[in-house]
Amino acid sequence: MKMKNKVTVLLGVLTAILIGMLMLAAQGASPMASYGSILQYSLGTAVGRANTINRFVFLTLAGASAAVALGSGVSNLGQQGQILMGAFAAALTGIYVPAPGIVLVPLMILVGVIAGALYAGIAALAKRYLGMNEFITTLMLNFLANFLVEYLIATPFKDPGTQWPATYVIARDGILPVWGKIDSAALIMLVVYAAMVYFFKKSRLGYELRVMGQNSLFAKVGGCETGKNFFVAMLLSGALAGLLGVMLIIGGTQQHRVISGLVGSYPDNGLMLSIVAGNDISGVFVYAILFSILQSGSTGMQLDTGVPSEFTTMLIAITVLSVVAFRAYANTFINKMIARRKILKLEEGAK
Repeated sequence: MKMKNKVTVLLGVLTAILIGMLMLAAQGASPMASYGSILQYSLGTAVGRANTINRFVFLTLAGASAAVALGSGVSNLGQQGQILMGAFAAALTGIYVPAPGIVLVPLMILVGVIAGALYAGIAALAKRYLGMNEFITTLMLNFLANFLVEYLIATPFKDPGTQWPATYVIARDGILPVWGKIDSAALIMLVVYAAMVYFFKKSRLGYELRVMGQNSLFAKVGGCETGKNFFVAMLLSGALAGLLGVMLIIGGTQQHRVISGLVGSYPDNGLMLSIVAGNDISGVFVYAILFSILQSGSTGMQLDTGVPSEFTTMLIAITVLSVVAFRAYANTFINKMIARRKILKLEEGAK
């Protein structure tokens, strides 16, 4: 992380903390006690640390899915639908395919990843052949996925033993183990995340995607196949979302079935992680740590101090806004300084 980015991150986070303290004080709550409770319940106990780690890896994958797309100049806002499709495909595989765990788990991962990628690919095809903006298409596909999956888990694939819409539980062999209280799905997701960071930072295609995200016209003039790369970015983003959906099914600490509200707030958090990280996939890691600490400690803070747990959601939003604002100001300031130096050089040359 460059020095400029480190400074903007520090200033943004500190500003958010100070604003949060003022808001707590205005409500008559103790800022130090509230922040102390967040840290205690997220990092101070074995259970808290496990919850924080489990939440962190899921947030990291959600942020990576968003950053792959946005960092490539692709407006994929369809993570919710892609996660759902990945989860549903994996669940059906785990329910109806009789196989030992050594075969079933990789098969469920493969099927879910493909399902997420293909669902994202619909928006890519719509843009390529129909000229439809992927921003709108992916949002609409979210609604379609929600309604479709809700129907499927409420009627043809519903477990009759439940009173609410839900599929059957997947086969026991398809459930990943829990290490202590830490979901072993964390290892899979961290390996995938590390591979994606390496791909974007070290491979030629990853470089082309990053250039396309910064300036698509420059990328096209420079010889990048922007049309093909658009498909690659969309499919990769959807695949990561699909993988997240799979882990929500096979993870040892998860539900092991598709239920209403399975996806939760992961798509929104992933989008915020990408934005606050400047759509840099490697920066998602750092902010996911902060987000997971705040979210894991929110309930404990409410129990100890009476401050609603929603306060941490607001604090996350303030952090995103503060970091983005300081980053924009720093970029504007630096550009002005560069322009000023060029003008001074031209004036000196004219003399």
